[in-house]
Amino acid sequence: MNASDIEIKVYSVGQLRNWLTHGDEDDGLSVAVISRSRADAIVHNPYVKEDDPVVAALFAADEKGNRGAVAYTAAFPDLVEGNRKWWFSTLWCHPDYRGKGYALAVVGTLAEEYGEGNYYDSIGADETVEIFRFLKLNTTYVDEYRFGSKVSPHGWKGALNGLRQQMLAYLRTVNRRAKGMIRRSRYELEYTHRVDNEVYNFIMQHASESLFVRTQSMLDWILNHPFKQRSPLEKRVAHPGAFSDTDSRYWMCGVKVLADNRLVGFYILRNADTDLSVKYLYYDIAYRDTVFASVVEHILQMRNPCFSTRHSALAEYVGKLRLFSKKKTVHISFSSPNPLPTSTEIVLQGGDGDGFV
Repeated sequence: MNASDIEIKVYSVGQLRNWLTHGDEDDGLSVAVISRSRADAIVHNPYVKEDDPVVAALFAADEKGNRGAVAYTAAFPDLVEGNRKWWFSTLWCHPDYRGKGYALAVVGTLAEEYGEGNYYDSIGADETVEIFRFLKLNTTYVDEYRFGSKVSPHGWKGALNGLRQQMLAYLRTVNRRAKGMIRRSRYELEYTHRVDNEVYNFIMQHASESLFVRTQSMLDWILNHPFKQRSPLEKRVAHPGAFSDTDSRYWMCGVKVLADNRLVGFYILRNADTDLSVKYLYYDIAYRDTVFASVVEHILQMRNPCFSTRHSALAEYVGKLRLFSKKKTVHISFSSPNPLPTSTEIVLQGGDGDGFV
């Protein structure tokens, strides 16, 4: 394949909006490049401008001459320390084209648009680490604690695992120790898709010495837009819409924990078919166990097989209750410009917040 056979296209917010509005392909834009749900979320980001470059895709032809997108990345802005910065939210390259530098090409194309020191990475995948090191970002690994096991593939093994997961879910609901902690905690829950001034003031008061705290507008954006859980799934790359809306989604939900007639905790849950996770967590230290018990109540009600968190104290609390048969700690990468100090308390933040993977 010659260099002339390769083409990289950059798409702006305005182009995404036009494609979503009119429904037709726009200079190669289609669900083969970005899902509609993801594009809709990006164009509604509170800090984007119409001419901002937000998507880069590399097009190439296969041996039969069929031309299509084989690498893709997207980014969105946020205010970090009062300045507009860019987060790379996803990166994908077709398995048949890996090792050719295409992933670096699409990331590098957008990175040049934003300028050195103005972009971050929180994808977390091992294969992205070298790319962002090449782009002079400082990579730090943070721990994520995962309980349970993933669903097995379809077939008789998947059916058996499904029955096993149903039994484990039933055992969780009858866990007497966990239920006793919930009864003793005496709290109320309020669900929200909006971070109002009361909640945000609480966040600012109880945030740790983390890398930074999301702005109120960004948290509202995270809560109001469902994103793709995966895009695409590698096992389905032969599907005509590898980036299409046929994949499962997840939803973000804000949870307010109330005790003694006041707000004592706030966290954001990400709920999907395959896992439940706590992405952000803030609490009054005097009510720590009360807030943790409220998380356990959600776990007891869930039927999905996995739970995850980056909060070590919460992970320890869940582990002691023996709600899951398995637990493992994985290291995920977080990359930032070298001058930016990375705090050890970064575990309290949920990565890039929206949970793009």
